[in-house]
Amino acid sequence: MLTKNMTLARRKNVARNTGRFLNEVWSELKKVQWPSRDELYGFTVMVIVAIVAVGVYIGALDSVLSEVSQRIFLLGGSR
Repeated sequence: MLTKNMTLARRKNVARNTGRFLNEVWSELKKVQWPSRDELYGFTVMVIVAIVAVGVYIGALDSVLSEVSQRIFLLGGSR
């Protein structure tokens, strides 16, 4: 059974650990080399182009496989 002092000590420990964690996160964020606006724009365009390309590829593959499966099922059902 937890006593009142133990509960209070745990809360203080959690608060201290959380504060230390946030300080360390802020310290690491200061070390990050953030991309420039031009780099960010270029990366964004690259991601959008990649998403469109993958979407077109998956759409085309779906169409081809759908057509193939339709022909297989129609061929099997005509006997």
